[in-house]
Amino acid sequence: MGLRIQGHTRRAVLAALGAGGLSALAGCNSEEPTTGTVSATPASSPTPSAEATATPAETGFPPGTNEAGIDDVPALVWATQSALRATDYAIASAVPLGGTATATVTIRSSLAQERHLYALDAPAETNRRYVADGTAHLQATAGDETTYSSQSAEPFDTLHEDNDQIGMLGSGEGLCGILRAGSYTPDGTVTRDGRGLHRFALESADLFNDATVVTGEGGASVDGDGVVFAAAIPYVPEGADAAVELSFTIETLGEVSVDEPDWVRSE
Repeated sequence: MGLRIQGHTRRAVLAALGAGGLSALAGCNSEEPTTGTVSATPASSPTPSAEATATPAETGFPPGTNEAGIDDVPALVWATQSALRATDYAIASAVPLGGTATATVTIRSSLAQERHLYALDAPAETNRRYVADGTAHLQATAGDETTYSSQSAEPFDTLHEDNDQIGMLGSGEGLCGILRAGSYTPDGTVTRDGRGLHRFALESADLFNDATVVTGEGGASVDGDGVVFAAAIPYVPEGADAAVELSFTIETLGEVSVDEPDWVRSE
């Protein structure tokens, strides 16, 4: 039997499959941030703590981090959400669902084109949602059955800035949970697509009693503004012979193009 998820959101997947116990991970609070304007920082954003206002130039580390590692998770989540809301982006998330099953979600969203492409891949089910010109086109596949539909889309600014994936960065199964569950230490810098990133190695993680965390892999990459471009905790579930990964990645930030998928049916 397929998942039969018609809501096309990762939240629906997590509710249907239990997210492999990830709901037990601590999320960030949902109070309004003390910096920025209300319109720029919706109530779903976490509140950076007082340390988030410190000048990173004094320490050489991004805000929310220091020489000991990751210091202020809400500040990092807030900076990441704010950066995504302000420009084009391509993001990806992986959420273990129990055993070695994993759901993956990708989004490509272009402010210039006002186009948005959402893709969810879970065991026995895939969902696609393409938005352009005020219309949302949907494709859902479960087993051998594929269905198509279309409907009026929400305003594009709302879709781009406050979709389910952006909001859930502050949840236990999102970026906040990844950063709070792990213990990270500075591990030098790297350059990706011309952007300098601070690396933080994963030393340990507090997930579940039956999970074996794979240290030496995973970790986090943060730019100078505190935007998290990658965060991952790989682990081996009890009784499994392969690792799964709870992860979030910004694949592109700025200048993203979204092409119409071949499956979109004109009506």
